[in-house]
Amino acid sequence: MTEGMDLPEKLTAEPQEVGGAVLKAVQKGRNVIYVRGIWWLVMAIIRNIPEPVFKKLKI
Repeated sequence: MTEGMDLPEKLTAEPQEVGGAVLKAVQKGRNVIYVRGIWWLVMAIIRNIPEPVFKKLKI
């Protein structure tokens, strides 16, 4: 999906990393996973933005 794109390494994961994270999530019965910790933080911030404000953002 991101092959050939110039993206920061800290934001992207390798296929082996994703596979391991998915296997671990299945074993633990989790529905949502973040392979890289930074995405947990990003989503925590986004989830706490009130919906009317979020809809006005251009992200």
